[in-house]
Amino acid sequence: MRRILGLAAIICWIAFQPSEAAQLKHFKVGAWDSGAYSDGPQGKFSHCAGSASYNSGVIVTLLINREYKWGVAFSHPAWNLTPGTDINLAYVVDGGEPRATTAKVVSNKQALIGFGGDSDRFKEFSRGYFLRIAAANQVFTFNLTDTAKLLPALLNCVTQQLNPAPVLASTATRTAAPVGQRGDFRAEATVITANLLSQAGITGFRIATAQEFPELKADAIWAASNVIGTINILPTATAKDLDELRSAVIGNDAKACKGMFFSGSIPDDGKEQLIRVFSTCQVKDVSATNYYLAVPRKAGGIYILRTMTASGSEKPAKEADASIRKAVFTALPK
Repeated sequence: MRRILGLAAIICWIAFQPSEAAQLKHFKVGAWDSGAYSDGPQGKFSHCAGSASYNSGVIVTLLINREYKWGVAFSHPAWNLTPGTDINLAYVVDGGEPRATTAKVVSNKQALIGFGGDSDRFKEFSRGYFLRIAAANQVFTFNLTDTAKLLPALLNCVTQQLNPAPVLASTATRTAAPVGQRGDFRAEATVITANLLSQAGITGFRIATAQEFPELKADAIWAASNVIGTINILPTATAKDLDELRSAVIGNDAKACKGMFFSGSIPDDGKEQLIRVFSTCQVKDVSATNYYLAVPRKAGGIYILRTMTASGSEKPAKEADASIRKAVFTALPK
């Protein structure tokens, strides 16, 4: 309930208090009119959102707030809703399974479904074509064109507002529509990255592009001061593959190292973590360190989380890895 109310307050700034809310940035993603917003004229950044109007008169808004919680809101100028009440409804994305949920009425013209940090729903909306909502004996259908571009663009918008840093490739290039299942994994890994780093307390991070780090083959890449990280999704891996995974990780790093190479397994300090591995490559006086963590994936398979330093002290990567390990099972889908 607290997550929904928090998102509801943000939604109100978008559509119903334009004289008070300030738009910090404006951009278009297909038919979605998008931007970054503050919580008042002189206020701090609160959220990024994209809105689209439909022939029915309904305006659909997708948003992600500064805590990387997200939601979808529906508004219509002719509605006369009772603020503070709940609307029981069901929704279906494409031909998927109907899901019952509750929308919070945030004004007499608008209602909000808050999804918190649910990456499964994020992925579902990213790859969907149509959204159908059944409420009050009516069925509404909405086209989800370009949500595969919009949602990652909103994630990037939030990251840039919280941690201003130069981005070397355009959002449009990075957020091209997913192709097949790998695109679904990228959307899943991106939202998990944002949630995980936020909960881990890692500041100054941004979601990076594949073009910035072409040597890193990953479903999501992030960068912060002196630290780079990745997430890979191995959808078919199981516990019996752990020894092979451990050997492959160390073997790949050893092959790439042109100097002295050190590696090893780190004792597991939790019941749910699968493997922890580190490797260090030292060339003359320069060393690069990698920390790996493998954890189970709710939908099946394994996440491989990598934290690394490009050069110099291993301390930033070690500290980031420790923070991520503490937060990982809170941030991952349950």
